[in-house]
Amino acid sequence: MNYTLGYTETDIGTVIFQMNASNFEIQTHEVTFTVYEDDIKEVEGLKVFEIPKGFSGFRDIPYIEIPGDILEGRDEYLKETENSKGNIGSTETNQGKVFFYLTAEGLIKAKLGEIEETTDTFYTVEGKRVMLLPGLDIPFVGASSSGGMRI
Repeated sequence: MNYTLGYTETDIGTVIFQMNASNFEIQTHEVTFTVYEDDIKEVEGLKVFEIPKGFSGFRDIPYIEIPGDILEGRDEYLKETENSKGNIGSTETNQGKVFFYLTAEGLIKAKLGEIEETTDTFYTVEGKRVMLLPGLDIPFVGASSSGGMRI
């Protein structure tokens, strides 16, 4: 499943920047390029993907500029994908997305960016079960009526 990061208009038409699983792709009207970190160069202060020699339709276009917000979106997508591996749930908070994991000891580990908190402390607040996560600066996280987590 592809996740679109954005697009730009160029001399060769619309170029779409997307993530395909953990692969960064640039899709043109003729071909989709999988772009690795080593493929991104800096030319006159711009981040660009140099089009490999021999592709028809690209003779006059030596590279495709990759806007900075696209690269930031790619990095954020990859970070969130890495953080979500093995999780049992997540919730959006004012501080960002919190991912939850079960430890081998049966504890709940919550991860907010690089900060982690493990807990086995649960309370009942207003008739709902919640967990205490003081290390994340989030006082309580509990189950919502839809089955997800909420704060």
